[in-house]
Amino acid sequence: MSAGRPPALPLDLSGRVVFVAGGGSAGPGWSIGRASCVIYARQGARVCVADRDAASAEETTALIHAEGGEAATFVGDVAQPADVERLFTEARARFGGIDVLHHNVGIGQTGGPMETNAEDFDRIHAVNVRSLLLCSQQVLPGMVARGRGALIAISSVAGMRYIGYPHLAYSVTKAAVTQFTRMVAQQYAPHGIRANTVVPGLIDTPRIATTVAKMFSDSGLDDARAARARQVPMGRMGTAWDVAHACAFLASDAAAYVTGTELVVDGGITGSTSRACSRYFRRLRCPAQGLDARRPGAARLKPCKRGQRRRRPLHRATRREGMPRPATRRCAPCMCRRTCGVTRLDWPAWACLRNSGNSVNRPYANAR
Repeated sequence: MSAGRPPALPLDLSGRVVFVAGGGSAGPGWSIGRASCVIYARQGARVCVADRDAASAEETTALIHAEGGEAATFVGDVAQPADVERLFTEARARFGGIDVLHHNVGIGQTGGPMETNAEDFDRIHAVNVRSLLLCSQQVLPGMVARGRGALIAISSVAGMRYIGYPHLAYSVTKAAVTQFTRMVAQQYAPHGIRANTVVPGLIDTPRIATTVAKMFSDSGLDDARAARARQVPMGRMGTAWDVAHACAFLASDAAAYVTGTELVVDGGITGSTSRACSRYFRRLRCPAQGLDARRPGAARLKPCKRGQRRRRPLHRATRREGMPRPATRRCAPCMCRRTCGVTRLDWPAWACLRNSGNSVNRPYANAR
């Protein structure tokens, strides 16, 4: 290996054409699509700002022009095949071949299986998933011919886990977006085409004011923002720029060896148990110890099985029975500060801890 100077981080997009489907905004302020368009332009790309809202798309284009960037507005509905064909024909006529497709389209509706009718489900699927198929069909042949290209799809943590309220159609379709992108990545990797998904968490965008706020609070937007921030381990919602920077990385040659994966931008929420779930568990009684879980300061002890007069903590008693040292430091249902070795998902197995003999090892048979 030569001892030359390591290469600089290749984030430059000069000479590239980026097509952003959903480059407008649901309201005043910075949406993920709008912030991404501006970031791409700052990196030197020529940006196709596509949106069904002409005024919103024009506002994004104007922001890019004000900074000296190059962009053009294209108006149409990417869920409609005829519109998609027209949009990409116009974009190619203006800028040439598309080097990066950024799919930033998504709608949703609150409700579970019984609250979601077939028509609404099909409508959400058409916008969130079918549009990705239609756009991909327009750009992949050209990318194959040039031997390079990048596809970036915006999914959501709702497609990975339950986020506190029923959002069935949105969650299912965002999960489909992730799998769609993985399939494209595998099939087109030999052609030099990369496909990745960016998975935003709870992001503070204009959509909060228009739709999401109603799911959290009736008293105002500030309460909705505070409620969402409490769900995040970092204690705050993300910004559109947090997501846009992740997209810019995946569009650039800095991610030349990154494909078929998900870049999660969520402040740690997918790696933690919901704060709301934690509050729910604290209201329950711990079935293993029979104590009120709302008394986190109460002593949680168990009589010694060998006849000693003193009382010993539960975790020491279980270790004395030959159980392995557990990794977790906190029991799930009551959130007590004792070692129990049982995860939240194994709560029913807690009953075994009240028994003696071989049954005491049962919780570990299903530990995750």
